[in-house]
Amino acid sequence: QQQQQQQPQQNASHGQKGKQYNQHNNQHSQHHHHHNPQGHHAGSHNNGRQNHHHHHHHFANSASAGGGQPGIADVVSAVESLYKDQLKPYGRILRKRLGELYEASGRPEPLLDVKELKAFCRSCPRFSVEDEGSDWFALIVGKADDFVDVYNPTDVYPPSLWEGAKAHFNEPANECEDLPGGRYACAQVLLKQNLPFLRGCSLGQVCHIVQLAISHKKIFGYSNGMLVPYSRSQSMIKDQRAKMQQVSSEGTWEHPVATWDSLLRCIEILVQEVRAGGVPMPLSSIKRCFQTRFQLELSETALGYAKVSELLQDQKVSAICRVELRAHGYVLLPPEQPEPEQKSSLRRRAGLIQPLSLDLDEILQPTSNNNHVNNNNTNNNDDDDDNSR
Repeated sequence: QQQQQQQPQQNASHGQKGKQYNQHNNQHSQHHHHHNPQGHHAGSHNNGRQNHHHHHHHFANSASAGGGQPGIADVVSAVESLYKDQLKPYGRILRKRLGELYEASGRPEPLLDVKELKAFCRSCPRFSVEDEGSDWFALIVGKADDFVDVYNPTDVYPPSLWEGAKAHFNEPANECEDLPGGRYACAQVLLKQNLPFLRGCSLGQVCHIVQLAISHKKIFGYSNGMLVPYSRSQSMIKDQRAKMQQVSSEGTWEHPVATWDSLLRCIEILVQEVRAGGVPMPLSSIKRCFQTRFQLELSETALGYAKVSELLQDQKVSAICRVELRAHGYVLLPPEQPEPEQKSSLRRRAGLIQPLSLDLDEILQPTSNNNHVNNNNTNNNDDDDDNSR
């Protein structure tokens, strides 16, 4: 109960979340004394016979014993298993989990997509269905939760965990390992490996650890859509090119490369369209848009950044747009409008800060960007429009 009461303030402070992490591990270490070391966290894996015994009586009562539409009991079991894994039951993850539980019980996949699943959950009084951006999630009415926010940039894990992870993935035998490109699938594979540094972690925590390993720790990077050790990833090459402000070697360049001036002009046009249409623009489509609409190549590395999401959070751009991480990835939005009483103080503050943070060379030569690469975001993969596979 104490853990559940603390959860609404999950992101309030590093210390609070650290306490929750320790509490959760203590609970798990007691549980693992009698069970499989991975406990329910391997619930997504097909070899976890023990992990699914508590679902079987639900399946027997289900209306869909031969595939087709799932029964209420099936969906409740899937949602409850995500609660145990500390994963918020977003539609796409709930649909995956339902398929995993069906497969574990030897039944064909249920015949419904995420939209149909949403309608199904809405029709069930046991669930409260809420929208979040372009996604939705289903909560069990009256049930307390302690979901892990996988997008939270705060590292609440002990240094020994990261030391263990770095040592493991730097071993020659593991350097060639390719892992699934999505957090959820990657976390499942890692838990299946019974790695000592992840012992006692829930699937939700491992999803968060994978995200931090990509965005902050440089343990993983992307290569051809897969997660690989950072040392052989395209992410490392992009980081190096960003430091030297060189165009990324990926792809062919048919158009001139965007400068800071042209970037600002184009982003301003796109933000006006987003504001008029009311629909955020996925960052995964922004490079193609620059090519087709503006006949320009957007190279974030040429402007000193390894990721488009980081480039668009640079203070030169952040005055005209906002970048937000949604369930399906980063999106471009208009800047938040400050309250009227805040505007004058913000303008004063901008007047004080700007001259201090821009040196003369940058003002005279807009294309010679700073070398700073901002890591204060939770980016997964800018070019991947489904960041949560």
